[in-house]
Amino acid sequence: HHGIIAERMDDSVLLIDGTLRFQKVDLPIDHHLNGTTYPACLTIRNSRNVTVTSQYRGLIDGRGSQYWGIPLIGYVQIEEHRPRLFRFDLTDDLLLENIILQDSPYHTLYLDSVNRVEIRRVSIVNRRTYHDGHSLVDLSAFNTDGVDVSGNNVWIHDCDIFVQDDCIAVKDVKNHSEEDGIDGPYISSNMTFERINASGLGFTIGAIKNTHVKNITFRDSYLHKTMKGIYMKFAERTHINISALVEDILYENIAMESPLQWPIWIGPAQQADSSDVCHPNPCSMCWPMAPSSKCHVVKESKFRNITLRDIQINNPQMSPGVIFGSHADTIDDLVFENVQVTSGLPLPMARLDRHETFPGLLQPIRDQYVPKYITFAQKVVQGLVDRISPFVLRLREALEKTKGGYLTMAMNVVQSGGGAEQWYLSIILQETLGAIWMWLLLSVFTGILTFLILRHWNRFTHRSTREESLNRRVLYHSVYAVLFLVFLFSTVFCLVVPLRKPKWERMDRYYKCKGVRNGVARGDTWPIPKCFEHDLNWTSIDAKASRVKEDGALSAAPSDSSVMDGALILMCISLVIFQIAHRRITLQPQLPATASDTGERLDALVP
Repeated sequence: HHGIIAERMDDSVLLIDGTLRFQKVDLPIDHHLNGTTYPACLTIRNSRNVTVTSQYRGLIDGRGSQYWGIPLIGYVQIEEHRPRLFRFDLTDDLLLENIILQDSPYHTLYLDSVNRVEIRRVSIVNRRTYHDGHSLVDLSAFNTDGVDVSGNNVWIHDCDIFVQDDCIAVKDVKNHSEEDGIDGPYISSNMTFERINASGLGFTIGAIKNTHVKNITFRDSYLHKTMKGIYMKFAERTHINISALVEDILYENIAMESPLQWPIWIGPAQQADSSDVCHPNPCSMCWPMAPSSKCHVVKESKFRNITLRDIQINNPQMSPGVIFGSHADTIDDLVFENVQVTSGLPLPMARLDRHETFPGLLQPIRDQYVPKYITFAQKVVQGLVDRISPFVLRLREALEKTKGGYLTMAMNVVQSGGGAEQWYLSIILQETLGAIWMWLLLSVFTGILTFLILRHWNRFTHRSTREESLNRRVLYHSVYAVLFLVFLFSTVFCLVVPLRKPKWERMDRYYKCKGVRNGVARGDTWPIPKCFEHDLNWTSIDAKASRVKEDGALSAAPSDSSVMDGALILMCISLVIFQIAHRRITLQPQLPATASDTGERLDALVP
């Protein structure tokens, strides 16, 4: 088997003062695993009083890029047949401290059925580029959870986690055999997670299938450009006779900066667990953007006594959240206390140097599948930010001395203290770089496609050999017109289409609602701001509920009209380009019937 397996390590200390790096090998047993998960790189089972520590900052490197493969292609090839980095099974009195866990092929730190655990001053990093967030290339390292834990009496604090899936996830207690001393009921309880800086899919409970989860607390933590923030989810049950219950959950004093998806999600797990990205298991990751996508509530699953207190969500890219239940599987006693959604200047934590909030990011990236020019370009962007930021600060100070009036006020907005100018410049340069890459890729793709269509047009119209020869020459004379159309189409697409956001991303509508002040709805706006009433049609909500009752889901999904409009616009633009190019070829002067040689045919084209 892969990795190191240790059992009954009672009263042991594992001291890591250097680097422990794992190399992928192809073993004969790999071909007989029948789809089961690979053994972890390092596994400790059935042990008591174990300490994993370092006098400095020891590094355990899983070299996950060996399994992630080519971005967006490697997952289709390997899926989830990858080893975890560090796993503890049935272990009590465990302490992890002062180590860095980097580039896990699969789940990073997996704690199954543990008791009395403390984790402190641990950095977990799984990323593929230097992007200050989660690009598509980074997300291709999917399922690289930070900490997955089940059991009792767990305390994780003062850690930083930057991963491409759940940052911390309270999981099901696995169905161990009676020899392991566990014979149900399966309960995960009494866990506290505090003072944690994280970025990924957020602070998660789930996906729960057959476990009773209770008394879980997340507090005093920061989420930076995370995908989701507060994420509670159920998955389809594997044991029919055991229902799932999540209760007595507290999220307190959590700050989020620029979450990329829904900051709050309470409902079914949005996942696929297959090569089909849009497969609903039980809720499609394409929901509600794709019209055909589905999202189902898990039957016999219940949330109860959930409290969100002192939650600050700043600059979310999508709507504040999703709460998804049904008549049969309800969400009871859900309390929002001082939950604020705002837009504007970044939060103070977002203005700090990224290596202060995430010390683990100091580790260099070693990914043989990501082209070096991508990481080089990102380093150039960061270098520009570092160089321009002091100039902006000096300019502001000079304007203050000369009393520059409105210009000074504008600079005060940009440089509001604590590194806001660096945040703005970083956002501008990152978005500019992304737009350039999109424009280049789209231009090349559209240019090749247009050229091929025009090149083979004569075959589709069954023209004669003489006319085909003439049109081929006309095509080469029209290359500048084709390139101009490609340039125009790519520019319009990259500038206009991103500005046309679907409804669930239009946060400005919420702030413009009557009765909403500083992102907080008050007065007669309950239960929903008036400007959203036409979207949900609350007068017929009972009819909707009865109509979807058989599917076990009651949701107010956003309309897909924006997506359809965008697709229609792209189709129309493509048709216009095609028609113009076609007209450019067909509306040419006809040759005399006596023209035979090449010189005469070319002369006929000259006015």
